[in-house]
Amino acid sequence: MKLKPILLSLLFIFSIQFGLAQTAETEPNGTISQSGTQTVSTNGVITGQVCLGAGCPSTDPVDHWIITDGSSGSFIVTWSDDVVINVREYNTSARNTAPTPISLASGVGATLDASKFYTFDITFKTIASLTSYSATISGTALPDPVTAPSTLTVAATVFLEGAYNGTNLNTAINSSIPAQQPYNGVNSHSQTTSATIPANAVDWVLVEIREAASAALALNSTKVGSAAGFLMSDGTIKATDGTSNLSVSLTGNSGSDFFIVIYHRNHLPIMSASAISESGGNYTIDFTSNSANTYQTTTALASLTNNKFGMPSGDVNQDGSINSTDLSTWRTNNGAVYSYSGNGSADFNLDGEINAVDRNDFQQKNTSKTRQVPTT
Repeated sequence: MKLKPILLSLLFIFSIQFGLAQTAETEPNGTISQSGTQTVSTNGVITGQVCLGAGCPSTDPVDHWIITDGSSGSFIVTWSDDVVINVREYNTSARNTAPTPISLASGVGATLDASKFYTFDITFKTIASLTSYSATISGTALPDPVTAPSTLTVAATVFLEGAYNGTNLNTAINSSIPAQQPYNGVNSHSQTTSATIPANAVDWVLVEIREAASAALALNSTKVGSAAGFLMSDGTIKATDGTSNLSVSLTGNSGSDFFIVIYHRNHLPIMSASAISESGGNYTIDFTSNSANTYQTTTALASLTNNKFGMPSGDVNQDGSINSTDLSTWRTNNGAVYSYSGNGSADFNLDGEINAVDRNDFQQKNTSKTRQVPTT
């Protein structure tokens, strides 16, 4: 299909520097018209395509750009009669809620708030074909936009209350750990993993990544990725090779700061108190030494000896509450032969036995304790 070039003249006047990152958009004809990011500097050019030809509804002639988070000041644009420029304001960095339109007239500025999040749309009104455009920007130099990562590497340290021995974590059930991770279905997690169990592995854990404006808004629906890995005796979480930090693939994220959630099959989950940024190639969080690193602090944690903190033990069915249902399951399996995939979740201290210690030291101690990780 013939491409028709259109030159737009856009004037951006800034009181501080702005960045633009282009979002991936699937046009109605099924093609990806633009993706990735553009680096724009003084007199730089942004380019893309919009679909307005056969099979393309006239209601979707739009290209979308993200204005770098934290931008503020005056945003002034001029345009021709064939184009409409829209700035949309969002309350979260995910930009997945209903936006507030920012009214613009050609050559008249809009004021951006650094605490809000914005997109910038170019809409064509009259072109009736698959159309390319080239927009020249002049004025203050723009910084490189923040590229939303497709994967991240987590360097997390966490203790399980049940396996904690005062120094590190016991590995008593190491020989019973299955090659397949047990977390499929946890907040829609799905992963086929076959692994050789490392000698110092304590158990499988699930790491989930969420993107939200605040911890309170980091709901199940803000999940952008998850991966299962091995919790080691020193509290670190590793990939299936037992040595590398865990890599998590991301989908649907718009930024690069994330909340980290940790799940275990019979402990209450916990989440970072704030969004974590990449440093030295890793997203690093230590849940063991400072309760303030965990959302809802000690309400979400078990206090351990030697000024350490851990995930609370006793949630057999992973429903987020340690209660009489968990006690009933323990009673049914008390004294039975241990089976990781059968009754193993009733072994609250991960020693390979189901007995009174599990009930007295963990389930009873933590009765009425609930998960503090936001859900809906």
